[in-house]
Amino acid sequence: MAYLVNWLQTLGRSYDGGVPLAKVIWRSPMIRYRRVARIGFLLGLLCGPLSGGLVAQAASQNQDQASRPRSVVFYLMDTCRNDRLGFNRYHRETTPFLKWLAERSVVFEACYSQAPWTKPSMASILSSKFPSKMDAHQLQYRLPDEVKTWPEVLQDNGMYTAGFSANILMGNLLSNFAQGFDHFVESTHVNRGDPIRFASGSAKKLNQYVFPWLDQNRQWPVLLYLHSVDPHEEYEPEPKYLQHFADPKRHEQFRQEWKSLMKTGPPIPGLYVTQENFDRAEVDSASFIEHGSNLYDADILANDDQIRQLWNKLQERSWGQDFIFIFTSDHGEEFFDHGGTSHGYILYEEMIRVPLMIYAPGLLPAGKRIQTPVRSLDIYPTLCELLEIETPDGLEGESLLPLIHGREESEPREIVSIRREDPIMKRFGIASGDMICVRKGRWKLILNLEESQVRDRPRLELFDLQTDPAEKNNLVGKHPEVVQEMEKIATKFIQDRWEGSASLNSPAFDPEVRHQLAELGYVEDEEPLPDLWAALESKDDQRIRNALKAGADPDGLDSTFGVSPLCIAALFGDLELLKLLLEFGASVDVRNRDGSTPLSSAAFLGRVEALEYLLEKGADPEATNHRGESILSATEVPWEITEALAGLFGLALDREAVEAGRQNCAKLLKARIETPKKED
Repeated sequence: MAYLVNWLQTLGRSYDGGVPLAKVIWRSPMIRYRRVARIGFLLGLLCGPLSGGLVAQAASQNQDQASRPRSVVFYLMDTCRNDRLGFNRYHRETTPFLKWLAERSVVFEACYSQAPWTKPSMASILSSKFPSKMDAHQLQYRLPDEVKTWPEVLQDNGMYTAGFSANILMGNLLSNFAQGFDHFVESTHVNRGDPIRFASGSAKKLNQYVFPWLDQNRQWPVLLYLHSVDPHEEYEPEPKYLQHFADPKRHEQFRQEWKSLMKTGPPIPGLYVTQENFDRAEVDSASFIEHGSNLYDADILANDDQIRQLWNKLQERSWGQDFIFIFTSDHGEEFFDHGGTSHGYILYEEMIRVPLMIYAPGLLPAGKRIQTPVRSLDIYPTLCELLEIETPDGLEGESLLPLIHGREESEPREIVSIRREDPIMKRFGIASGDMICVRKGRWKLILNLEESQVRDRPRLELFDLQTDPAEKNNLVGKHPEVVQEMEKIATKFIQDRWEGSASLNSPAFDPEVRHQLAELGYVEDEEPLPDLWAALESKDDQRIRNALKAGADPDGLDSTFGVSPLCIAALFGDLELLKLLLEFGASVDVRNRDGSTPLSSAAFLGRVEALEYLLEKGADPEATNHRGESILSATEVPWEITEALAGLFGLALDREAVEAGRQNCAKLLKARIETPKKED
């Protein structure tokens, strides 16, 4: 008896940061599967004389079902609009398999992504934090190692983690998003060749990697993560899927029209085009958009078919019902819903309302639909609670289980999505500007914080989603009290969760928002200092010089994205701008937030003259960034990644010229490193 008392006291003690040891053992995946049988056994011993052993008998019947812990399949279909899925009442049957699965799952009809493009959206999904707080809106952003992702949590709790991605932004190469995976296949393996033409057929290619892995894998429990991009532009489904929704005879003309539109200089890389582009290319916009939209539906159908084949493979490998299946997306796509195409630059419903389905037999009710708005960042804590894993502190999402089980929430969730601009886009004059949207009940407010360089938009847009789900009627003038209430929510969010909030004092930032924050005591309501970044974005050399003369800091990192003016000048090989910045005291080795220097930017795109000039001015050729990567390594970045980055920046690269420039940069760097500097 004394032994049992001591043992129970031990279980009650704190373990590893205050968690009782009993709780740690109870939640361990290695023994969780034994609970039903063990509980039944103990209750049978205790209650057998009263119940005739019925409890123990019931436990015995459930033992096979509870014989092992749950695995997890997380399937993300990139660029997937919620309203284009057959299981979400779309008039076309684009998702016959997912419709079957939805009848056995919980479906959230109003899930919102926290950003309208992949990198910030995935940062939020993986971390359960708003991307604005993490400064995740620049292409060069990498998730810090100290951020605890949910794959890491599952890994720490005994789950083998495997990921397969067809999107170059979801992985370690450009984002450090694969942390926490024991096995991860990057998109550069899945998509051989040009990663910009990577979309249609990606799910099929993913399965070609996943199926052999499933045949060889003997681990359990397992996290299996798949990231497909079939619905992403350029919309090229296989003929057997295309013919379901599109006219095959129209397709060749569509491809030629696509090329014509690209020659008109779309304002944003990819195929973001407006009516102006169609007019210049002499292309019928209505016919083009209709066919592109049909192809998009066909791509979703193709992806659905590959998910069906994956499901069958899991059953072939005897996964049974012992796994949780989560289906979602990172953002949507526009087809002239609001005058444009593609994604990444607006916060209307077609861009940020995404599917979310959770299949968990025995844990969640089958066929339940929830209309209450939720968020992508809620998936992380929900998964932890489903698996009975300790949820890490500091998450901004909330578990969806109370909502699923019909329990009232004390306060409505903060439904906020954000779009922040990359300074490089501003430099090119193709910036859509910062914006934020808030949904509360039937109302949705979009607050456009900066003037767009590519599309005219009002500062405020208010929509009644109950009567106007397509967001066609701006009701700002009719409901000032609603606008005032929701604008306060937006401005408070900016102050609390907007990394680099000093940018509120930028001349480009909406003065009304700055004034309201000043009224609340968050910022000073005064004229800002000369903004060098605003001058750089204007591309006006005299304005840049005037800003520097007026005291602008030539080494000042962009408050939102953490890059230096000298870095941007080196990246674009702008020798005159380099000279001007150094003339006004810029440090030749100024560090970006990631620790890189301007020399690395010049080497990356083979900007020989810029690199020579920086070396002449004393730049350190042996500098490394915070990840320990040398400047020489910038000349060795694979061409697929280089071209993908350049395409997203709007840069058309000459591969031969860039590679020749890189070789020359590497020679210059090696010569400088190997030859000691002469003493004066």
